Amino acid sequence: MMYNDAEYQNCIHELSASCETCLQDGYPFIVKPVPGLGHKGDIDPRVNVMLHQLSADPGPETIDLTDLAPLRACMNWKSFDITNALISVAHTSFIGRDGNRVPLRVYSFAEVEGPKPCIVYFHGGGWIGGKMAYVENICKLIAEKIRGVVVSVDYRLAPEDPFPSGFYDCFDAVKYVYENSGKFAVNKRQIGVSGDSAGSNLAAVCALCDRDAGTGMIRHQALAYPCVNPCNAPSDYYTWHEDFYNIQHHREDILNLCVYELPIQRCIKIVEPAYVQGRYDIKYPYVAPLFADDLKNVAPAIFILPEYDYLRQEGEAYAKRLAADGVEVKVICYSGINHGFMEKVGQYPQAEDAIDEIAKSFLAAVAE
Repeated sequence: MMYNDAEYQNCIHELSASCETCLQDGYPFIVKPVPGLGHKGDIDPRVNVMLHQLSADPGPETIDLTDLAPLRACMNWKSFDITNALISVAHTSFIGRDGNRVPLRVYSFAEVEGPKPCIVYFHGGGWIGGKMAYVENICKLIAEKIRGVVVSVDYRLAPEDPFPSGFYDCFDAVKYVYENSGKFAVNKRQIGVSGDSAGSNLAAVCALCDRDAGTGMIRHQALAYPCVNPCNAPSDYYTWHEDFYNIQHHREDILNLCVYELPIQRCIKIVEPAYVQGRYDIKYPYVAPLFADDLKNVAPAIFILPEYDYLRQEGEAYAKRLAADGVEVKVICYSGINHGFMEKVGQYPQAEDAIDEIAKSFLAAVAE
């Protein structure tokens, strides 16, 4: 199934037309079905095929923090440019607070002139990998759907540059876009942040820092399967357990290939020695925003959560905390799918639907 065939388009229609909504912990919790499956508690067949292929070549068995090239090489997924409009792409950079040059890639919806809404996007990769190029098709599609600008940030990676280096680059990028809005043809009153996995952590932390600093730059945060407790610190907000997941079919595949997905487990194990390196408490809010004292007045948020993701439970816990502190929150859970699905734009219809939901939520939050 590909983005330009009839089956894919039918899946897109089903995802947009068929969903279940309930109120959970003070926020709307929306469940999207597995297109064409017809029953619950099962893995999406498209995901199952891809994960079995991945399990045959799972990448390096051991991780050497002095040479992460083999692990980093496993972090690129095939995706497609499925935009229909002209999206211009420009490369630029700025000098961050530490004197380092931070590269940016700017995607602009060319059919609209003048100041446009903007999302600053941070790629995933466990803080130790990932590249702007890997999320290019995500950024292009977001730019098209918001009819605006997406600025992708090539932040510094650990262990070469541990926390707070990458966070500084991300927050400084938001500030740079805000203070140079004319250069980017951006409406400075319509700026949001987004990211996937570790990138969502950075987006959430930027929104928290924006609140703390009183800078008022960030109007919305879109968090795709965020890691908000990266060192798996004990928490009063949730207790991870396997029985949390509704699994009615293919239990072994769902647990072994999705929930305990090997790349996720490998990254989790090295976050503390690679990213934090003992320099900060693992519950420091700018490392783990789940542990912030309070979240009042943080920017409104949409969460994109895969049903069978190890990180889903902490994502829901963070959504609950935000809602309890009066932040407008919406959670969309995609049934039968696993971590990292948005990177497979053009392969998984859920990726396109999730980006559409992010765009709608963002535009509603920044409407003038």
